[in-house]
Amino acid sequence: MPDHEFYCYACMKTFSKVLTRTEYEEGEVLCPHCSSDNVEQSWSVFYPITFKKAPENQAPGTAPKVVIDRAPPGA
Repeated sequence: MPDHEFYCYACMKTFSKVLTRTEYEEGEVLCPHCSSDNVEQSWSVFYPITFKKAPENQAPGTAPKVVIDRAPPGA
């Protein structure tokens, strides 16, 4: 589930919230600081995480190695 960044105009604080697609589409987000609904989604950075398979020559019975590759934004 994506992590969304929001700005609250009532208390002037930013916060992030993990929302399902349904919750995001319903649009009913409340500020966790002051419970106001006067919030706006702000831009945030997205870092995709990809997984690569272990090499074919890995010894049988050994734990697979997972390589996490963090791509920079815009890559």
